[in-house]
Amino acid sequence: MPKSSFNEFRQQSTMSQRLGFLQPDFQELAGADPNTSKKIQRLKVCIRHKIVKESDIKIVLDFLNGDRMALFATSEKTNEISKLGFMLPSKETVYSGEE
Repeated sequence: MPKSSFNEFRQQSTMSQRLGFLQPDFQELAGADPNTSKKIQRLKVCIRHKIVKESDIKIVLDFLNGDRMALFATSEKTNEISKLGFMLPSKETVYSGEE
């Protein structure tokens, strides 16, 4: 992989990880189609502003998060290596980029 492509990949992944840390909602919105993500976010806003209790809509959020994971796992944009990794999980490993 050319050095500029590696640096570009690393910069993008680092920026998205920082955003995911600073705005945890992104962790639950990534990997879904826009409609599912919008529904999840709207329900989270309702909980945050105490319009509804989380316990009252937890099952709906579970269904939407299940849809999100199913969409990502079966997406044509998700490659075969990632899909095999989902099927054959292992403990968490963090790569530094030099490996």
